[in-house]
Amino acid sequence: MLTTQVMSEAEELCDEILIMHKGRAIAQGDLKSLKLLSRQVYDVDRDNGIFYEMLTYPLSRAEFLAGKVAFNVLLAVLQATVTVGLAAAILGVKLKPTLLPLLFVGVVLGTAG
Repeated sequence: MLTTQVMSEAEELCDEILIMHKGRAIAQGDLKSLKLLSRQVYDVDRDNGIFYEMLTYPLSRAEFLAGKVAFNVLLAVLQATVTVGLAAAILGVKLKPTLLPLLFVGVVLGTAG
């Protein structure tokens, strides 16, 4: 028996894999059969061993990643807005409204890229 979070290690050393969540077995089988389930239940990133739980969020990997990128872009735009607003309010930085769309595009592309 081997306990690991690194799926590449489990693939190399084990014939059968049991995935547990909160003390309960949620999936069991060889890696090939678990990969077939991964499109519906969970996603395994073999390169860095991250297990993304998809039991409560029935999303595909593409939907999950699109949501993650959208959240990061939204957060970056919010941070840039607060930073520019505070620079104007506290430091007296003069804002050029014509350049704000360029700032927005730069933040979005820099974050999503």
